[in-house]
Amino acid sequence: MGVMRAAFSFIVFLWCLSAAAQVVSDPWMGKISLELRRLPAEQLHQSADFLVAVKDTSAVLKHLRQKGIWVKYSYASGKLMVVHANFQQLQETIPAENIIATSRLRTAKEELALSNFDLSVNGGNAAHRVYPGITGEGINVSVKEQLPDTADIDIKGRWRTTSGAPTIFSTHATNMATIIAGAGNSFYEGYGVARGAMVSAADFNRLIPEEDAFYRRYGISVQNHSYGTGLENYYGADAAAYDASVVANPSLFHVFSVGNSGGETDTIGTYAGVPGMANITGSFKQSKNSLAVGHLDSFYHVLPASSRGPAYDGRIKPELVAFATDGSSGAAALVSGAAALLQQKYFIQEGVLPDAALVKVLLINSAADAGKPGPDYHSGFGNLQVLRALQNLDHKQYFSGTIAGAQTKVFRLTVPEGISALKLTLSWTDPPAAPLAARAIVNDLDLSVSYGGSEETWLPWVLDSHPDADLLNADAVRGRDSLNTCEQVTISFPRAGEYAVQINGNVVRENAPQSFFISYQFDTANIIRWTFPVAEDALHSGQAEVLRWYSGFGTAIGRLSFSRDSGSSWVDEPNIVELSKGYYTWITPAGNGPLLLKITAGNREFISDQVALSQPPALKVGFDCPDSVLLYWQRQPGADAYRLFHLGDKYMNGILTTADTVVVMAKDELVSNHFAVQPVFAGNAGFRSFAIDYTQQGVACYFRQLLAGVNGDLVKLELTLGTLYGLDSIIWEKRRNGRFEPIGRQPATSVEQSFTDDQPVNGANIYRVRLVLHSGKRIVSEPVTAWVVATASYLIYPNPVVQGSNVTILSKEWPAAELALYDAMGRQVLVQELNSQHTIFSTARLRNGVYYLIIRQSGKETTRLKLVVL
Repeated sequence: MGVMRAAFSFIVFLWCLSAAAQVVSDPWMGKISLELRRLPAEQLHQSADFLVAVKDTSAVLKHLRQKGIWVKYSYASGKLMVVHANFQQLQETIPAENIIATSRLRTAKEELALSNFDLSVNGGNAAHRVYPGITGEGINVSVKEQLPDTADIDIKGRWRTTSGAPTIFSTHATNMATIIAGAGNSFYEGYGVARGAMVSAADFNRLIPEEDAFYRRYGISVQNHSYGTGLENYYGADAAAYDASVVANPSLFHVFSVGNSGGETDTIGTYAGVPGMANITGSFKQSKNSLAVGHLDSFYHVLPASSRGPAYDGRIKPELVAFATDGSSGAAALVSGAAALLQQKYFIQEGVLPDAALVKVLLINSAADAGKPGPDYHSGFGNLQVLRALQNLDHKQYFSGTIAGAQTKVFRLTVPEGISALKLTLSWTDPPAAPLAARAIVNDLDLSVSYGGSEETWLPWVLDSHPDADLLNADAVRGRDSLNTCEQVTISFPRAGEYAVQINGNVVRENAPQSFFISYQFDTANIIRWTFPVAEDALHSGQAEVLRWYSGFGTAIGRLSFSRDSGSSWVDEPNIVELSKGYYTWITPAGNGPLLLKITAGNREFISDQVALSQPPALKVGFDCPDSVLLYWQRQPGADAYRLFHLGDKYMNGILTTADTVVVMAKDELVSNHFAVQPVFAGNAGFRSFAIDYTQQGVACYFRQLLAGVNGDLVKLELTLGTLYGLDSIIWEKRRNGRFEPIGRQPATSVEQSFTDDQPVNGANIYRVRLVLHSGKRIVSEPVTAWVVATASYLIYPNPVVQGSNVTILSKEWPAAELALYDAMGRQVLVQELNSQHTIFSTARLRNGVYYLIIRQSGKETTRLKLVVL
């Protein structure tokens, strides 16, 4: 919004003559949304939800409370609040100098995009590539906290309302829902793990599970809990309740964020005074049948803020870690999305939902070490690997059984040649312990693995749980586990042949058999599998990108190369690549186009899928006319074509492919307001643009903005257009004697043009613009007004004024003065200081009739004006 500055200056917007201008005071003119400016006065007088950005939240809240105005909720980090009031109440209650911006609530919520969200750290993108049909479809996920934005286009068509749902909107809840199940409709960073899952909400003010009937009624099989309380190192009634919830609902999978208190030290319980350990935030996270998740960065380092274990009784917590920049909340959401994919995959294979213990063991056994070898109290059993978990399920690499008393169950497993590592994990859904129990485990099962008929046996990895920082941070050792309901055995470079996997019932009630699951995984030696980029991914050109892969080469090194010509020639990177790291930060070459990557290890080459180097285009609206809309974007060098997408019932769907950069569409053929565009390079898709709602881009039928600014005795008109497409010329018009007359004409050569009127009249000067198209059609803008104080010291408008509206007094200069208002009987009804060139007062308390305004400077009358109130 432009501002003209001189002896006095102001901006008059397109809507200045509308009824809305009678309600909006001058100090607020530059601080309200385009949508508000277009509203008629009667709508601004109606109560509605306004999104208000302020400078001082505390001061504004104080003002609102004093007036009894309802603040529905707020977002403190952005100094935003949603206020239910009419616009007049906002103006009268909140000082204009404390307002940054105001809009109706609906304006920005449809284009939410997450930043710094990367599915590739946990193999989510690779899972989508290998299993494109596994999207979480048919799975119902509950986000337990506050209410996500149910109109967010990334969950369009997949939101489900449930009883007792929270009513307070939260950006955090929206982000969690997007990470779990975002469709990527808004932008690629809004693409979640399970883009086909249904999403609902439950209120986290209820810190215990919902009733069993609730989960069954809505078919909820995953519930995400990205919230915490304080450090609570005990097995509380809530922990027992969550364990009981899974027992009662065997397919229900609860996922908790472990917390963001990694630097804190507990003050009570077994681990009191042990620095930086046992700082999980909430006793409900001490449950056994759930899964607690910490967070790490994109280089697989557990972040300092991520809460550490052990659980109050020495159990391994967190069980997993995953990528997140928002803390362990986002990491938990990633795991919840992965659980939804596993549930759908199992349902397709078996026709029923899987037991929660099977989902848990698949996730844990497929995780990649993230720190010390084996489990630890920082990263648990490792970093979530979505693709590996799905592959293990797809290949049915698991056993299941039941055990009672002191029974023993044995399973036979054949290990093929060429395996660099064998990993097995046992898990079971344990009955709830008594609240405040010294140890949470009830049924104690033991896992061991032996080779053939030999006496060579491997026991699970166990950690020292004594309350000493050095012991808690020591490496895992092999031994019998009597604490955890998950036990893991790994064998490096196992011999090929048959292994016996044995489960012993150490403590299991005879009359209550315990079911269990074992997942196993083979890591193949001397191979590399690319996990980022894979087909359908894109890389930013000329920027740092983190390449990722799985390596079976141990500590070997390799060489990275790239090709811009589909493999005809290769360019070697100068630095060697440590294959065991599984990642490499690479500065991509400049320029768009197809790209292949290659890692050479020894005499073997491993080539990635071909992807595109690209930059996200910016989709814009050229005009929004009654019968048609024009969309355009900047041409991307190297692009062969562009795909245009629109929002369908749930997802962005391609509607056309073109080599042009402009599209004009008839409105009667549109089924959606949301569009996006994607460049294509030799058949490889580049980054898709942000999705836009073309009706919310501030562009009318060619016109984006027309401003009239007063500078001394001149009026400067400034016009901004959405596009020049089809335009021939611009005619500037001024209202004289009740009709508009041309005062200037210019060729349409730029989207930003200006014109100066050097003969304005005293008072209101009304202007408009007429566009002439090549077709001969003419389009006229809304009028704008410039008020000029040319022949007197003061000007009052509007006059006459409708009772209840605001009156503005303009002064040619800025002297200290006092305004006194008298009715027709000579009674003084108002006294107000004139402390600026724009002074506003309300006529809400005035009756209809004639009033006299007397302006005094230094106690002497200088001006007398008449005001008529209708």
